[in-house]
Amino acid sequence: MSRRRLHTWIAIGALAAVVVSPAAASATSGTVDPDRPFPSPQYLIHITGHGTTSGDVKDDALIIFNNAPDANGGIYVSDGSGGTFGYSTDSSAGPFAKPSEVCAAAAGPKLAAQGGSITSFGNAQSVDCTVFQPGGGSAGTGDSTGGATSGSSASTDSTLDDHAPACSIMGDVIDAFGDPVPDIHVHVTAGGLKLDTSTLADGSYSFAEIGDDPGGGVFDPRTDQVRVSLFSEEQSHSPQRFIVGYRQKGPILNTAPFLIPDDGDCRFDFDMRSIPASYTSKVAPITDWPAVVQIYQGIHQAWELADQLGISIGYGLPLQVDAWCDSAALGCTAKSGTFFIGSRSDGAVTVDRPYIAIPPRDSGLLSPNRPDNREYHEFGHFVLASAFNGLPDRVADINHAGYANASSSDSWSEGFAEFWSSMVNRFVVGREDAELYRWEGGVTDLSEPRQAWVQEELSVASLLVRLERLSITPAPVTPRAPRTFKVTGYTEVTDPTLGRLIVGHFLNTTAEGASFGTVAGAVFYGTGNQILDGSYGTTIPADVGSGGQGLFVLVVPKGLSYKDLSITIREGRPKKPDPAGQPFEVTLPEIWAAISNYHSVKQLSAGHVFDVDDLYQALKAAFGGRGEIVDGHDTIDQLFITSGFFDNADGNFDFDPGETVGTTAHPGYGDQEKCVKEPEFGCSLPRRPRTDYTDPPASIATVDLRGADNVQIPGAQVYAQVIYPAPDQDQSYGYTVIPDADGTVQLSVPPPTSLATVVLIGIADGHAPRVLGTIEPAKFWAQASTTAGPFLSFAATLPAGDLTIPTGTRSVSPASSADDGVGAQSVVILVAGLAIAAVGGALIGRRRRAAPAQPR
Repeated sequence: MSRRRLHTWIAIGALAAVVVSPAAASATSGTVDPDRPFPSPQYLIHITGHGTTSGDVKDDALIIFNNAPDANGGIYVSDGSGGTFGYSTDSSAGPFAKPSEVCAAAAGPKLAAQGGSITSFGNAQSVDCTVFQPGGGSAGTGDSTGGATSGSSASTDSTLDDHAPACSIMGDVIDAFGDPVPDIHVHVTAGGLKLDTSTLADGSYSFAEIGDDPGGGVFDPRTDQVRVSLFSEEQSHSPQRFIVGYRQKGPILNTAPFLIPDDGDCRFDFDMRSIPASYTSKVAPITDWPAVVQIYQGIHQAWELADQLGISIGYGLPLQVDAWCDSAALGCTAKSGTFFIGSRSDGAVTVDRPYIAIPPRDSGLLSPNRPDNREYHEFGHFVLASAFNGLPDRVADINHAGYANASSSDSWSEGFAEFWSSMVNRFVVGREDAELYRWEGGVTDLSEPRQAWVQEELSVASLLVRLERLSITPAPVTPRAPRTFKVTGYTEVTDPTLGRLIVGHFLNTTAEGASFGTVAGAVFYGTGNQILDGSYGTTIPADVGSGGQGLFVLVVPKGLSYKDLSITIREGRPKKPDPAGQPFEVTLPEIWAAISNYHSVKQLSAGHVFDVDDLYQALKAAFGGRGEIVDGHDTIDQLFITSGFFDNADGNFDFDPGETVGTTAHPGYGDQEKCVKEPEFGCSLPRRPRTDYTDPPASIATVDLRGADNVQIPGAQVYAQVIYPAPDQDQSYGYTVIPDADGTVQLSVPPPTSLATVVLIGIADGHAPRVLGTIEPAKFWAQASTTAGPFLSFAATLPAGDLTIPTGTRSVSPASSADDGVGAQSVVILVAGLAIAAVGGALIGRRRRAAPAQPR
């Protein structure tokens, strides 16, 4: 969730003055061609100064760099620790492909004053221009006795032999769920040779062969050690897009130093499921690297959607993503959630270097906010801040206060971030259940209409998701290979509150690929294989990596008597079919174009969509008059009306003919004296037409989960199964929430118009599950509208049982050390204490005979 405060990230640590001299430059003369092409085009730049923690320092030197200066004449050089050094410049030329081209452009007094050497600040070797002068050294003729400069260590024939080992360093970078990690930075140090590359789309990386004197004498494979390093930063674009830090520094994962083996095998993988014990890490502990890579993966995926939509983002690059943020100066406190800091559209706050801060409690691999309400959501704010020259914001409004604010600008900004998250899941990740928004309070179904006076920012998100879903021929999504699963056991458990539960476990047997939003289904059969009913719910956890294990807990419909039962596991819930002959066609690129091209004249808008009223005007301008017309209202009108975005001046919460669509207003309600001090749910002042997602306090519940010894169970969780009646049983889903230290949880309750029922089930390691109670959305929201604070409370006693809650990652392989903490180890779920039926590794869809249901 976004938190907007003014602060500029200063990523420059103590920095000594740059000294550019012939001795400092790495010479390129020797036995190889000194005019080898650069690994990427280089710019010749004259630097004039840089900043340090002790003040600005003047520079006067020619350097080469793989990026051109920005519009303000600045360049930003990675410091290798997640930050950057900022330099000012006054001239540049290029790009150049080879050293000789750079030297020709640099010829003059300045180059002579530097001794003919030009230092590289980027991914190329420094340049020694003396080799291109008359008598200046070898031109690659193979004469190993001449042409070496003071910066080289050219070998002689007496040290060269036919047995120098050589190899091509290569490998894969894989995340904790078994998916490839693209575009991440891989670095090689070999003696004095330094090489950089980035992974491809399949997570692979490779370097050209290194061996006998590949760096002009700076590397001897017989004696010089080699090391491969993984940096948590994007590498493949220029300028660099983003850096993932760890406690305000850049983590580096290293292989152990090695000599090139005689067999030439130089394969080194960075597999977050199994990090070798010989690897070491700087800044971040090895145990946190799977989570670091997952944060990188989330930001990369969020950026990929911007690429698909043709959105050019250049705001304050590289974007700083500070995981495990514990800096009070950055706004990270013990109570803060994940947030984005950037400029505001009203111009009152300007932030040159935007950043996303993720506190320690939200940075872990198993964070319930990952990635929807963390990377994807905050990146949505970054998109608006970049495209709109600042986030839409009215400084007097309170973040996430929704309908209680005097403006809907905050709800528009937050709702767009939630919509962006859904679209990343849909068009980049390829989730079939992209409309399910996952956050620490559970899962919110954005395909259902949400009313502004209940949850305004979710009303915005739901409106946009439902608009995009109207597309009959949506943009093609890269198909995901089918996921395969194996059910390894299940049983029927008697519950004293609701009746019966089906509890079981399964494996994701897909060779390579995580299953996102995994759903389990139980289909119940009567005599003659007649289908009687079904029960569906999201597994625990919802995301299960390749080889990972999961748990399912499904409610048997009350009073149902069945003969047979089959269990199915699939990735994502089935997509609802499009209405036949739907007279409206819209695509995501068209929606973004309508939003980004709209010009607002409101004072604080900076000319862009500022609030929900502007959003309505933008969509009407692009799509008005289209679709089925009902009572004079087109499709856009109907979407806004069903979301509660109309002038509700009479306070009846019903749309009346003649009321203005798009804007919102309402009479005051709740404790007016208290409302003056601080807007909150259930309390608001009268509003004129109003031109981090958290549920209202009513959604906070207290839970008391105890064992048979009447002692609270540490680590107990609450699984909420959101059940829809026939014929929509397969749209059911679920989520888990973990109680705070004081026994509170925050729940996501469907809107009052939903026909769903929420069943809360207590689960814990070493115990049998028990139903805590149920929530009927219509009754819940009716009580919430008249209650200022929380009113839900549940308690249950969980009997002993041999059950372990899995994490979705596969068991750590033997290659990992016992204490490297890679991911979280999955343990086979045993339910021996729960009257197990003998099923012996049932496969998907296999039926079993069940005893007739007993009368209740």
